[in-house]
Amino acid sequence: MTPPEAALGNSFVNPMNWVTRYRVQRPFSRRLRVAPSLLAEAPTPWLLSFAADAGFDPLAGAFDFLAAAYAGDAARARTAMARLDTGKGARSVSRLFAENDFRKLLVGCFRHALEGGTLDPGKAGLLLDFARRFDPVFDAFSRGGSAQAAVPTRLAFDYAGRVPPTLSIVVLVPGGASARSYDLGQRLLSAFTGAGVVCRLVPSESDPGEIGAADLVLVDENTVFRKDPEKQQAHLDRLRQVARRLGRLVPDPWGKGFREQLARGIDRYDLVWAMAPTLRDAAPIAGEKFCLIPFPSGFARVFDGIAAAAPLPAIGFCGAIEDYNHHRYFWLLSALAGAMDLKIALTSQQPDGLDVEASYGLYLERLLETAACLSLTMRSTGDRILVGRTFDVLRGSRLLIQEYTPDARFYLAPGEDFVEIQGAEDLREVHGRFRAGDYEAVRRQGAETFRRAYSDDAVIRHLATFL
Repeated sequence: MTPPEAALGNSFVNPMNWVTRYRVQRPFSRRLRVAPSLLAEAPTPWLLSFAADAGFDPLAGAFDFLAAAYAGDAARARTAMARLDTGKGARSVSRLFAENDFRKLLVGCFRHALEGGTLDPGKAGLLLDFARRFDPVFDAFSRGGSAQAAVPTRLAFDYAGRVPPTLSIVVLVPGGASARSYDLGQRLLSAFTGAGVVCRLVPSESDPGEIGAADLVLVDENTVFRKDPEKQQAHLDRLRQVARRLGRLVPDPWGKGFREQLARGIDRYDLVWAMAPTLRDAAPIAGEKFCLIPFPSGFARVFDGIAAAAPLPAIGFCGAIEDYNHHRYFWLLSALAGAMDLKIALTSQQPDGLDVEASYGLYLERLLETAACLSLTMRSTGDRILVGRTFDVLRGSRLLIQEYTPDARFYLAPGEDFVEIQGAEDLREVHGRFRAGDYEAVRRQGAETFRRAYSDDAVIRHLATFL
């Protein structure tokens, strides 16, 4: 039977060799050209025929499971799992995750199901069981965090009494970047100009001689000639010659190989601005060069207007699920399988066609829609990161429920400023206590700590102490 065009996207495949081409025992394309809606909503007779492949093809068996799980046919779904979990089947299914886009297909089906409302506990439980049996990433999620890790002394920041009226800053930003992929420059511009600081955005690869005078030039090194290291370093050396103070922005200190390359050329910088206190222990850089206060979020008018709206009395999650943070899928399935009234807004890293202010406002509407907000931290590498969402939640006077990450403890006190969780059992307990109204004092304290120590005004007054 000829596969329907919707199942194959824009690439035609001869139906006579389609199954053979996609068997995991043979070389095959990394792309699975099967629309998630065909598995999560209405499988075609052709797709069901392939899924029932009597020759035991692991991909076919996985399709059979997904179609059954989303249809609510628990008996057929468990039969499909049992068929996959025999002999070499389990290893072959695990290879699907490593050798093609199968994980993206799982998330696509999940996203499609959520677009129609929510996922009932039975379906979520089946999907969670499948992940537990076959997904090699699941073990890291099930181990949780380091509950017994020592709570560090909270960082204390110096603040200038006022921002100098003549302070001027230049922020170098990548040219052609979309609002979704890189909005830090625009948020810094909004925060600085809102505080009366003269601030300009300049393309990262602009001629340093044309930048002009500024008290501080901030640059994300990874946006400057990233495909030509020699040209990049020469460009940064020229920046050093024209900038009164040169600072390196580090929006993502958890990328592969970052710690090894951080020390390269560090002497050209007067400060390194990174929201990662644990980085100090791994980087051969003088401690006084680190500016560790969070980045300001800017757009006060938009933010304050959205935060003032009455939130829904629920726990919400707003964020993307990608290859590098796939464990979020497990968290959400665990919550839904436990019948928690979790409101989920899955976002995308793709450009949305909006300017930065509008895009950020749309994100904030989703994030702050609920009275409590879930922030998930672990990446597929095992690193537990700290992102701006943590401070956005506190700025919005919402309760922060934060998956364990050591960096958060340098800024906020667990149990006082936010609620810390390390595994699915913790989230279930927190959900019950939240519904009972146990965390109102924590919510208020978190909002007050943010206002006092990490507001845009506080961040800028701390940055002024480096100048």
